[in-house]
Amino acid sequence: MSTVNESHFLNFERQFVTYGKCHTNRINIVCHTVCVPLLLWTALVLTLHFEPIFSKTLNGWELVLDWPWILIGIYTLFYLLLEPLAATFFLPVLSGLAYYAIRFAHSFPNFSQVALVLHLSCWALLFFTYIVFEKKTPALVDNFSQALLFAPFFVFFEILFALGYRPLLQKRMTDEIGQALHEYQKLHRN
Repeated sequence: MSTVNESHFLNFERQFVTYGKCHTNRINIVCHTVCVPLLLWTALVLTLHFEPIFSKTLNGWELVLDWPWILIGIYTLFYLLLEPLAATFFLPVLSGLAYYAIRFAHSFPNFSQVALVLHLSCWALLFFTYIVFEKKTPALVDNFSQALLFAPFFVFFEILFALGYRPLLQKRMTDEIGQALHEYQKLHRN
C-alpha cells in the first residue's frame, strides 16, 4: 500500500512544479542547464575508482560492466516511470554521459582530481546562483532526493520545452508554478 508521499514522489507534474518554483531566475536556470549535467558526468567519473561490477574476456572481447552504466540504468528506469517518452529521448544523452565518463577516466591518469575539482566547482556555482539570483537556499537543502534524482531530468525537460515538446503540459506546469510562487510570496510577505 503506498502512502501519500510515495504517490507524490512518482507524480511527475507535482515534482516538476516543486522544482520549478525553486528555479525561476534565468541565470539560475542557465547555470543548472550547464552544471547539472556536469555534476552527473563528474559523479559518474568518480565512480570509476571502484572495481567494475563485472569483467570477463569472451572470445577475445572484454566485457566490462562499470558503475556508470548501472547508475544510468537506474536513472533511466526511474525516468521511464515518470515520463516514458521524454525518458526515451533522454536515454542517448545519459548513455553518452556514461560512455564519455569511462573514456575520460581511461584516458587521463589524474581523472579523479579533475572530476572532483569540476564537481565541487559546479556545486559552488549552483549555490551561488541560488543565493544571489533566486535569493533562496538551494532546493537540495529542502529536498535532497529531488536534487539527485529529478534535477537531470528536469533540466532536460527545460530543453525539451524550449524546443516545443508538449506545449500544453508546459503551459499547465508553468501556470501551476506561477500559482505556487504566488502562494509562497503571499505566505512569506509578512
